[in-house]
Amino acid sequence: MGTNYDWKAGICPTCGHAKEERHIGKYSGGWCFALHVYPEEEIYTLASWIKKWAEDPSGVIRNEYEEVISTDEMIDIITERPWPERNDVALSPEWFRVNHAEPGPNGLARHVIEPGRANGCIGHGEGPWDLLIGEFS
Repeated sequence: MGTNYDWKAGICPTCGHAKEERHIGKYSGGWCFALHVYPEEEIYTLASWIKKWAEDPSGVIRNEYEEVISTDEMIDIITERPWPERNDVALSPEWFRVNHAEPGPNGLARHVIEPGRANGCIGHGEGPWDLLIGEFS
């Protein structure tokens, strides 16, 4: 189970329609945060996202349940991701292979970098987040 986060900007005060909406990423239990990057829009890293949020203070971050999340809260969700030590067999070499994963920081699973794919991980962040392109949910 996970939670998706979106950035909405240029929101109409009457109807609530957003002129711009971008998927920020997904929090999934036991995984590094899947940070959605858009190289074609010069959103390559967490720093790119933070800059985008700062450039438009009228924009809003919401989770899939339509709860408003502050910029600071979003940064914490992405960067503060401890996970208790695992001692189950779920994280066997076979589990990592099947899930295109590798061991990550803080006891988390991390997406394997798969260059050249239209959807997938193109890099790892400096902390417990991965950089993903394409469509995912």
